[in-house]
Amino acid sequence: MTIKMIQYTVALMLIFISITIRADLTVEINQLLAPIKSSQNLEAFNKEESPLNALPKEARQDFLDSLTFNERGLTGFNYHILETQLSPSQIYKILALFGSQHLTPKFQQAEATTPLDHLLLEQDFIPYGDHLNYECISRATCAYAQQRICMSSCYH
Repeated sequence: MTIKMIQYTVALMLIFISITIRADLTVEINQLLAPIKSSQNLEAFNKEESPLNALPKEARQDFLDSLTFNERGLTGFNYHILETQLSPSQIYKILALFGSQHLTPKFQQAEATTPLDHLLLEQDFIPYGDHLNYECISRATCAYAQQRICMSSCYH
């Protein structure tokens, strides 16, 4: 292997590490700034002007009942409810309440009708540690569960 190839490989590795650190930092910032971090402060946002009201009443209640939290915030929820009822833009607004808007690209079955919807689904940033069809059952433990998501916050 030549010196140039080694330098090129090292440069690519450093770029990847930098992107990964920035992605993790973005998730951390989103979670810290999220207005909803527990089931206790969820009530304040379940009101008329909330993005949650984009969901039909029964689906909204099912979604709220599916939410799980730990000391770091949201650890999981039933993603199928959002994906079958809302556009990617609406999903993003709801997930932003929990600092989890980075998950929007995972909702590939949501109906995209606007350029913004398509853009939200095309993002290539999805952090490691968020798993579709798993749920957080205890600290650092995800178990298989259809239509749920186990988030990286489960591991902390």
